[in-house]
Amino acid sequence: MARVNANPDRFNKMEYTRLLKKAKGDSRSQRSFAMEAGISVPHMCKMLNGVFDVPPTQTTLRKIATVAVGGVTYAQLMKVCGYDVASEEKEFYPSIYMTPSQPKKITEPLREFRSLPEGTHAELYDYQLHYLKTPSVSQVRLCRDIYHDINNYISRTRKNYEIFESPFHVFLNEDDAKCLIPSICVVSDQKSIQQDGYYGAPDLVIDVIGHGNEEEVYGSKLFKYRENGVGEYIIVDQLRKVVFDYDFRRKKTHVFHMPCAVPVQLFNGVFNIRIH
Repeated sequence: MARVNANPDRFNKMEYTRLLKKAKGDSRSQRSFAMEAGISVPHMCKMLNGVFDVPPTQTTLRKIATVAVGGVTYAQLMKVCGYDVASEEKEFYPSIYMTPSQPKKITEPLREFRSLPEGTHAELYDYQLHYLKTPSVSQVRLCRDIYHDINNYISRTRKNYEIFESPFHVFLNEDDAKCLIPSICVVSDQKSIQQDGYYGAPDLVIDVIGHGNEEEVYGSKLFKYRENGVGEYIIVDQLRKVVFDYDFRRKKTHVFHMPCAVPVQLFNGVFNIRIH
């Protein structure tokens, strides 16, 4: 995919600085904000104080949006920084530039969710059913390789962990009706494993995404996992050839470009996932 460049004439530095301060919030220091976003402290301080003239990169904006408060979104940051996407590129950014199809709104979430026909691949969050698209062959192959890498490692050295692959239900918060189907998840609490899925926050969640499900991952799932206690969330984006590793425990974000070896923070970085 071609790199999308910002239009300097449309870069609103004053508005960007205002949004950045709003995204930081009143309770976080500049240092904490920078560390949570995975951005160097000096660079973050310069941006918050308006000591810069060049629009931030898209990667920087995505990091900021991931830990933003105050309702600040990636789309808002992109807009004030002068970024635009040509028509042939818009398909890569549906969560920002395209209107998504509306999922089914339901009044009794868990009851209706559990009444779905067996074999239906659907997720439940925001009191809506979200039907999953069939993964591509490349997604299936990559998930299989990642699954085997992790399974081989934990079966030898981390036997208190167990790994599951899609379709496997993760009930993040039953009271708030959240049930997701990650590509892969690793858990250690055996008591939370039931016949219909896992009840609670997994230690590690991995989603391999391709064309068609970027919106759900970047727009909703990332925040659902962070808000509900997941320890680490890895997004493998096959379209952009990039991997985002969100270490929620340590409030750090790591970015890798495929092919790469991703150190799993759950295992203190001593084990790498090979992603091609």
